[in-house]
Amino acid sequence: MKQRILTALVVIAVALGFFALGDIGFMALIIAVLAFAAYELYSLIKSQVKPIIYPIMLVFMIATPFMSIYNLVSLICGLFLVLALLMILTKWFTMDIMSLIFIMSTLIMMAIYSAVNLFMQFGYLAFFWILVANYLTDTMAYFIGVKFGKHKMIPSVSPNKTWEGALGGYFGGLIGSLVFGYFLDFDYEFIILASLLIPIVAQLGDLFFSSIKRQYNIKDFGTLLPSHGGILDRIDSLVFSLLLMMLLLNVWGIFL
Repeated sequence: MKQRILTALVVIAVALGFFALGDIGFMALIIAVLAFAAYELYSLIKSQVKPIIYPIMLVFMIATPFMSIYNLVSLICGLFLVLALLMILTKWFTMDIMSLIFIMSTLIMMAIYSAVNLFMQFGYLAFFWILVANYLTDTMAYFIGVKFGKHKMIPSVSPNKTWEGALGGYFGGLIGSLVFGYFLDFDYEFIILASLLIPIVAQLGDLFFSSIKRQYNIKDFGTLLPSHGGILDRIDSLVFSLLLMMLLLNVWGIFL
């Protein structure tokens, strides 16, 4: 428990240090996260693919933040699809591996695209809002689950997650999101809607990534963060939360 808390404090301090550097620091942090995420994803499948897959994944991942800045979405997505087709035709790996790479890479890349857009259009406080809501959900789910958890959710996917923990995580994320969101320059109706949904989607993201780990019989994606696992273990729920925000902001802007 102490190691887990200490690691979390170090991660927060490092992240705040990057944010203190402004736009450059934010982009540097994003690129570092993407580099580690690409490595952890490659490590999961490296025994079944050619070594060149890692630098290819790394290039596409790191290119993601620049899609927003230089409007390269269509170009990068097109290249990604063409490269995927070539890899299939040349039989670099099986369709199962291709599906995993495509799904995971797409989820992470679109989440980062959402994060960069959120930061550029609404500022760092809007991005912090998502972080606060997301990690309060994770933290409260963990502590409530440890203290009061009795009824397992989906043991075959995540043996330690309980309904009590999920409920605690939901209300922790909801309350934190509503309080933090009050100080943002968004319609409060939007804040309420997002706050109601983020804790649900965050936990679905956690379960989705857990299902990948169960499939490959691993406990964590990496060992970079003691007692937390790897980068993918820390951004699993955040990925889904950022995708939700991209959807909500577009729908809100178009229809409301």
